[in-house]
Parts: sequence; structure tokens; C-alpha cells
Amino acid sequence: MKFSKSKGALLAKDKFIEALSTYCHELCHCFGGDASATFSRALIITLIMENTEKMSISHRLRVEQFDTMVDDYKAVNNSLC
Repeated sequence: MKFSKSKGALLAKDKFIEALSTYCHELCHCFGGDASATFSRALIITLIMENTEKMSISHRLRVEQFDTMVDDYKAVNNSLC
């Protein structure tokens, strides 16, 4: 199999994420063409599954920041009483 220059470039070590992204995009075509709703839903589900860990870390950080704000607010209000 002979790759075109652009496809071969995706196989470079520093292009792994782009190659994976392209692969997932192409796999989602089994649900329809680029403009179809089912294709779009498949892409969204794929993105969510690929980014679940990042989303959980982000959520945990937001919860920690909120808890810190609540603790600071309580400390200020308790010192005023």
C-alpha cells in the first residue's frame, strides 16, 4: 500500500493525536455522512468517551475551588460575629 504524502505524515510520532482523530472521524462514517445527524451524534459520543478523564479532572478542580470559596466565606462571616 502506498500512502500519499499527507496520509504518511499522519503516521509520524508527533502526529499520533491527529491520526487517532482522523481514524475516529472515519469510523463514525458508518453512522452516516458528514452532514447527517447520526454522524454528528457519533462524533460527540466519541469525543466524550475520549475526554472523560480530562472532564473528571476539570470537574474535581471546580468542586475543590467551590469548596475553598465556601470555606473562605464561612471564615469571614464567622470572624464578623
